[in-house]
Amino acid sequence: MAEKSENQASNIENAIEAKKQQIKELDGENAAAKKLPDKARQNMPGLQRNKTALERAIENKPADIDFPAYNESLREVTRQIRDIDPRREEIRLEIGSLSQNIQQRAAIIEQAEAEKASLNTQAGQQVNKLKRASPEAHRAWEWIQKHPERFQGEIYGPPRVSCSAKDPRSARQVESALGEGEMIAFTATSRDDYRELGKVVHDELRLDRINIRQSDTPLANFRAPCTDEQLRS
Repeated sequence: MAEKSENQASNIENAIEAKKQQIKELDGENAAAKKLPDKARQNMPGLQRNKTALERAIENKPADIDFPAYNESLREVTRQIRDIDPRREEIRLEIGSLSQNIQQRAAIIEQAEAEKASLNTQAGQQVNKLKRASPEAHRAWEWIQKHPERFQGEIYGPPRVSCSAKDPRSARQVESALGEGEMIAFTATSRDDYRELGKVVHDELRLDRINIRQSDTPLANFRAPCTDEQLRS
């Protein structure tokens, strides 16, 4: 009986505590509700500013976008970009052409200076005579000098460039005796070199007025028919 009374007392205490907690919560809610008007008054200026800003934005709305005009401007810019690309290629080609012309002119100047320096020597003067007498023979002679590996033996150049006489009168007599055709003729020292030289000048260099001779006898085997003293006498 005493145990039952204790249980009832404990339940009553718990119920009282629960009621107290509810009262406490209600008091808190009531206090918060009393503060709402003050908080609303504090937020009022900010809300008013937002309202004014919105009203101004509505009154000063941006101008309508002209989409057709915008699209046309975009197309025009696109056309200009497309026009730039071909012009850029033209400029690149022009620069390449100018660079090539400069190199060609530099090569021409260098060759002219080399020819000028060459004229100061006896060999250069002989080569210049050959060039005046036969530009084709001069071209063939230059090629032969640059490509000796194409031949088994020596290729003798035209007498006009490989022979010289100290006495101008003797030189004229020799030229008259030989004739102009022999003065610009080339001489190969073997049958194979004769054929190779013919193929070079006619097929590769496309030269027509070239005379080629063949001599199987070495030059050292030839002896002058008379001495220099006899020629001067």
